[in-house]
Amino acid sequence: MGAYQKVDSVQNMRSFNQLVALGYLLAKGYYNAGKVEFGPLEYLYSRNNYEGNRIRLSGRTTRLFSEKAFIEGYTAYGDKDKEIKYYLSTAFTLNGERIVQFPANYLRFTVQHDVMEPGRNLGFLKGDGFFRSFGKNRPNKWQFNDIYRLDHLIEFGNHVSIGTAFTHTRRQPRGDLFYVNSLPNPDTIRRVNTNDLQVILRWAPNEDFTYHNLDRGTVENKYPIFTLQYNKGLKGFWGQIIVMMLCDLVCSKDYFYLRQVRPIFSFQVEGSKKHLPYTLLELPEVTRDKSGPLVNFDLMATSEFASDQFLKLTYYHNWNGFFFNRIPLFKRLKWREVTGFKAFYGKLSDVNNPFVTPENIQFEADKDGIIQTKADRDRPYVEGLVGVDNIFKLLRLEYKKD
Repeated sequence: MGAYQKVDSVQNMRSFNQLVALGYLLAKGYYNAGKVEFGPLEYLYSRNNYEGNRIRLSGRTTRLFSEKAFIEGYTAYGDKDKEIKYYLSTAFTLNGERIVQFPANYLRFTVQHDVMEPGRNLGFLKGDGFFRSFGKNRPNKWQFNDIYRLDHLIEFGNHVSIGTAFTHTRRQPRGDLFYVNSLPNPDTIRRVNTNDLQVILRWAPNEDFTYHNLDRGTVENKYPIFTLQYNKGLKGFWGQIIVMMLCDLVCSKDYFYLRQVRPIFSFQVEGSKKHLPYTLLELPEVTRDKSGPLVNFDLMATSEFASDQFLKLTYYHNWNGFFFNRIPLFKRLKWREVTGFKAFYGKLSDVNNPFVTPENIQFEADKDGIIQTKADRDRPYVEGLVGVDNIFKLLRLEYKKD
C-alpha cells in the first residue's frame, strides 16, 4: 500500500509532471496539455524562399478529449508573402469503438489552404519543418493549394481494408512557377482544378499494432504489405478542366531479420497517369506524408524529373554493430553502421510530354532559359549512402552521393 501511495504522490508532484512533459516534448515534439497536444515543435518555425520566415501554431486532440473523435489543425503565416494558411481535419468513428482501434471504421473530413511544393498533396506534416529550411535544394517553385477531402476507411478482421475518398483541389502557381502551354500563341493558365475519386485496397497479413494516445503504429513482422490504389478524375465537375487516372500498386516489406543484421527493403511501382500537367505527375524528390525518409531523394532538385511510368527501389541496411562491435571504442559507444541506396527510373508518355503535346503546360526553365525538368533518362537515378547511427543515442550522421 505504501508503494502505491508513493507512486501517486510522485505523479501529483508538479516538478515531476513538468519533467514528464518536457521529455514528451523532446521525444515526440508535442506538449501535452491534457485534452490537447500542441506541436510538433519542428514545425513551429521554418523558412523558405516564398514565405520567408514562417510561424505555425498547430495541435491535436487527445483521448482525454474523446476516443471516438479526433481533431488536428494548424494556422501559419509568412512574413514575406503575408498570407494566412490553415489546415483542419476531423474524424469520427462509425462503429462505436476507439477511432484507431482495429478493426477501424471512421469518416474524416479535411480542408487545407496552404502553399506547397509541386507534387505535394494534402497533409498535416507537409515538409515545412525547421530542419528542411537548411536543405541543399531549397525550392523556388510553389503552388497555393485549396484542398477539400472526404474519406472513409473500414478494416476487416482478416487485415484487409478498403479506403475510399473524394478530393477537390485548386492549384495556383506561385514563386517561379508558371502554368504556360507551348502552343504558337501560348496561354497562361491561372489555376488548375481537379476532382479525384480514390479507392485503396490494402492487405497486411498478421499485422499487429502499437497504440499511444490516438496514434497507431504497425509492429514489424516477416510479412509484406500489399496496397492497390485506383484514382479517377471527374472532368467538367466543380471546375475541373483535365482528366486524370492513376493505378498504383505497392508491395513493401520494412524489415527482414538476418541474425545481427537488419536491412530494410521496400519497392514501389506506379503508372497509367494521363492528361496531367507535369506538376501533378510523379516528382520523385517530393516525399509523401508519413511515407518515411527512405522514399525521399535528398540530392535531387525539386521537379528535376517528371514521369508517369516509373519504378522506385529503396534499400537501407542497419548493420546493428556488425562491424563496429569488433572495434573496442565503437563497441563501448554503441554506434551503428548504416548503408543503403535509393534508385528511380521513369518515363513520360507523349500525351503528357509538352515537347510532343504542346497544349500541355510546359516545363519550367531557369533564369538562363535552360529547361530543368527531365522527361526521360537513359539510366536510373541512384543515391548511395553510408553513415553512423546511434551517436549519443540521438544522432545519425550520413554521407550521400548521387
